[in-house]
Amino acid sequence: MENEKTFDLSRADSLIYFFRIGLALILLRVVTTGIQMAIQFIISSISLELYISLVNGPWFLLALSILPLYCAAFPIFYFVLPKSAAAPRVPKRLSFGNTLASVFVCFPFLYLGAFTGQAVSETISSLIGKTISNGLSNIVEISPIWLVFICTVIIAPIGEELIFRKLLIDRTAPFGELSSVLFSGLAFGMFHGNFYQFFYAFFLGCLMGYVYAKTRNIFHSIAMHMFVNFFGSVISPLAGSQKALDALNKIAYDPMSAVTEDYLAALPTIIFTFCAVALVIAGAVIFIVKVRKIKFDGAELFSELGNKKALYLNPAVIGAFVFMAASFVISLTK
Repeated sequence: MENEKTFDLSRADSLIYFFRIGLALILLRVVTTGIQMAIQFIISSISLELYISLVNGPWFLLALSILPLYCAAFPIFYFVLPKSAAAPRVPKRLSFGNTLASVFVCFPFLYLGAFTGQAVSETISSLIGKTISNGLSNIVEISPIWLVFICTVIIAPIGEELIFRKLLIDRTAPFGELSSVLFSGLAFGMFHGNFYQFFYAFFLGCLMGYVYAKTRNIFHSIAMHMFVNFFGSVISPLAGSQKALDALNKIAYDPMSAVTEDYLAALPTIIFTFCAVALVIAGAVIFIVKVRKIKFDGAELFSELGNKKALYLNPAVIGAFVFMAASFVISLTK
């Protein structure tokens, strides 16, 4: 008599395991958004003038995006997640050269995603006859640079890498690395809740997910995330100040009237542009050279439902992506 095929997770255990992953993602989105909406409703009900002044102030919107997520939603997310079905792996360290290469590779993905997001957003804007604003850019513009640094370069990379890389990949990679990395990147992109940020968040999420899956060292992906956010949220606004852009436009359209002060004012933007182009080219070359070495480990655990079906077709996981997709629709109405 032939032995029946054994599975690491039965049909029932698979449903429960991946249901908890989906439910954790739902609660991460729902609790964060619910608290944000409740705070805004309470303040606007007390005083509309106070609410308007806070929204236009330097810290309120950043605090509203950070505190509900990490102080309330994150602990609930962690509590609801199942324990990893596989034994933890020993973290590996990348060499300095490979770490630097992984940072460089982020930039072509960053700009490809950013341009794609902008193109999609402008296309949708023309179709619905309404301008879609980039909420993150609006927040960064009105916030002091030190606060932007703390929130986007320190807090966000640590929190997001713990959530979308360490916690999600540790629980899904045993069922197949490729599927796990794509799931992590998709969840990361969808959680941003708008078309401007989705594409670059998805691309970078997959890249950082791959690095984490191979090393199981969260410090590498955190470092990558910090560098990208520092470049995009701190250096870019400083280099692209309104004064610098005005000077650059004057030089471009009326060079005869430009004076030394105009060239000095435009210099940060010019230097930033050259650096950005250099980083994109260097990252693209490194990726082309190394892409053949990219390999994903197969599954070490197997679900009776089938690994991909158990993950992506679980009702709670589908519900999580539906809830996150609702944020995209809401962003079109603002």
